[in-house]
Amino acid sequence: MNGVVLISARWRADVLPDNPNAAAVRAYFGDELARYEERSPVTHCAHSPLPVFIAVAEYDNPYLDVYGAEAFHRIAAARARAPRFVRLPRHNHISIVAHFNSAEDLLGQEIRDFFAAEC
Repeated sequence: MNGVVLISARWRADVLPDNPNAAAVRAYFGDELARYEERSPVTHCAHSPLPVFIAVAEYDNPYLDVYGAEAFHRIAAARARAPRFVRLPRHNHISIVAHFNSAEDLLGQEIRDFFAAEC
């Protein structure tokens, strides 16, 4: 069986003033702000049958952790079973994956456990 691991994912299209990636979001999702809700992955995530692992960082880009928690909630509510979720303290958007193959292998171990248990 397949599964999906989403690390500091862009679950929701937004161009909020404090989103440091607002220009990239606009370039990817287009200029029609009214369509952002329907184009946002969080709107559709509960419909996927795949096992899901969501990882966020304590110091992620603004809202990425909040949107990850929103996706967690939507998937859990739809399935009546919570997906795997981890929030890594002391990490940011880049360092969350930069510690693979290092002394701190918490995320790597969680991912291995996810695939062993769910996939």
